[in-house]
Amino acid sequence: MSTDSHTVSTHYSDYTASCTVLTANRKITKTYAKRDGVVCKTVAAQFSKATAQRVTFASATDFAAMINSLTTNQALMHGVYERDVTDVYSKERFDRLDDQTHAATRTKTHTAWPTGGGVLVLDYDAPDTGQALQLDQLRSIIGSLLPLETTAHVTSYSSSSFIYDGDQQYSGSKGLRIYILVKDATDIPRAGKVLFDRLWLEGLGRIELSKSAACLERTLIDANVWQPSRIDYASGASCTPPMRQARPAFAAYDGAYLDTQTALPDLTPEQAKRSAEIKA
Repeated sequence: MSTDSHTVSTHYSDYTASCTVLTANRKITKTYAKRDGVVCKTVAAQFSKATAQRVTFASATDFAAMINSLTTNQALMHGVYERDVTDVYSKERFDRLDDQTHAATRTKTHTAWPTGGGVLVLDYDAPDTGQALQLDQLRSIIGSLLPLETTAHVTSYSSSSFIYDGDQQYSGSKGLRIYILVKDATDIPRAGKVLFDRLWLEGLGRIELSKSAACLERTLIDANVWQPSRIDYASGASCTPPMRQARPAFAAYDGAYLDTQTALPDLTPEQAKRSAEIKA
């Protein structure tokens, strides 16, 4: 993706949204290659330095076009830095800098949700066992809780989806994303938690045990993504022939920006009590 311009130009509504494109000094995605007849997957998610650029867009069409243009050394971050362009370092490297004036780390100390419009990410990972949801099924479920049909949003498949070894499919859909354009990005953590709890009220929650036997609350969407410093590896995989990826392009649905305060009000005391009972 070119980083010459801070703003994507197509206009759809009276609102604009912002996020950050990280351009690293190396690939930051999953890599698939074949060695001695065996498919090898490696994950290169860490970087010591990257350039963070704030991008602003008006519509779901603009946002999808921007993501579709990302290269394998780029990723998204749905929070922003104070400056439009910032050098981002690992904490270890940042601490060694003599001049930290125009530098930052990818931590909550230096990142924040944009003031104004932003992107609420709904991240669905296919279960290890059982039937995975199709994209239209996930959109239908979310649409039963939000006015999705009239809301600006983008849909996609995870970066490890639809990998092929020549003509033979190695992996199908491994995960789904719905990106919802919202009027007030600072409300994303609250609104996300409300949606998470509403899915529980719909009977779509579960408890998983961690390795330490802790009880973890889970539902169709990942509650850990609603952090402004969280990286979204949206560019797709890097494949060495004969490995290749045939992931569908990100699809845009233009519409109004979501007013999360109206669409996702806090649970009533009765709903909160019922949610706690279901989890218990």
